[in-house]
Amino acid sequence: MYNANDLLRQISACKQVIQVHVNTAIDTALLDACIQQQEKGLAVVLVMSELNRPHLENNPFLLNRCLQLRKKGAALYITDTYPDTLLYVCISDYRQVSHFHGSDTIHTAEACDAVRKAVYRFNALIRNSLPFHVPTDGIQITLDVSEDLVLRGSYVNLTWQVYGADTVIIEGLGEVEHAGQRQVLLTETTLFKVGAYNNRDVSVAATNVWVTQKTIIDYDIGFVSAQTNVFYSLVKAEKGSDTYGTVAGNCICLRWRVLHAAHVHILPFNITAHEGEHTFSSSTSLDISITAHVDQQALTRKITLLAFPIPVFRDKLLSLASRTPLPTLTADAVQMLTLTLRDSEKRYHNLVKKIHRYTFHQASKKPTLEKLNAFVFRYLKRMNAGKEGVRKTIESIEHYYER
Repeated sequence: MYNANDLLRQISACKQVIQVHVNTAIDTALLDACIQQQEKGLAVVLVMSELNRPHLENNPFLLNRCLQLRKKGAALYITDTYPDTLLYVCISDYRQVSHFHGSDTIHTAEACDAVRKAVYRFNALIRNSLPFHVPTDGIQITLDVSEDLVLRGSYVNLTWQVYGADTVIIEGLGEVEHAGQRQVLLTETTLFKVGAYNNRDVSVAATNVWVTQKTIIDYDIGFVSAQTNVFYSLVKAEKGSDTYGTVAGNCICLRWRVLHAAHVHILPFNITAHEGEHTFSSSTSLDISITAHVDQQALTRKITLLAFPIPVFRDKLLSLASRTPLPTLTADAVQMLTLTLRDSEKRYHNLVKKIHRYTFHQASKKPTLEKLNAFVFRYLKRMNAGKEGVRKTIESIEHYYER
């Protein structure tokens, strides 16, 4: 059984809209609290689990209260969807959401994104539910907005259509026609509520538009160690850049969270979740884009993942299966290594000078990256012409790089 006192307090504190999903047996106190708020002009939406159908049929007093609630303008639904441990969800005035999972566990959130996510889930639940005891000649209201999240100072299109009513009133607009559309300028989060009346019934419906100043796209990307399954962030190692490098074929994990966006689209994975993580691997370089849509505008953050073909060196130069022990250093090893390093450094500086002369001393031809790479490869092959193994290795990796 849900914690009745906490739920009743939340219902009584609402000022405009009550949206409740009860995943257990309904009781008189909850229905009475909803009726009292409905009589004050609040919009009430109550979704009950399927187990309440026989419960109401066998209890005429509860059924009577449900019919009263329906007649006074509330929307009632029956659903056969059963979240694992959830006993109720209560969304208050589109400003606060509470989830109750057990006798002592209530999770309450007021952040815009948390409430919007709860409203999306609640609306999806309604679409998969059956209306409870809707009279054939009852009032029906359709109320919609073009965007539920916009930037401050933007316009939204409010549309409505009402059947079975003599009078239709929208708060802030006054009495309106039974069907219509208005363009409204918003500078703050706004709740739209419509009331429809005839000489027998009343019906009230509401919708909300959140106004924000800034959309935020946060992400982290890194590789997952095959040995330890530990995530290593590349973002922390390369602050200030959206370009990262990894070994081709590595297991990569993308984590993201988008705040204050109406819709999210992540390519090339075709993901639309506002937050989460996605694991993949790629043998080639990859461009990832996270696009957040708000108020018919789009904010995109692009990530470039460079996959370096390091395995070619392992395949050509190193055989892990035939690893040989390192030789023991002789007494003059340090001197020999020093001379070798000096010789290598001298060769490096000679190569840099040749590249510089090739690049800047050609008055008639403007060098290109392709020509420059070709020059470097020719030079390396010429310098190592007598070293068959080195020359073949250089030639074998040419196709891995842009030339």
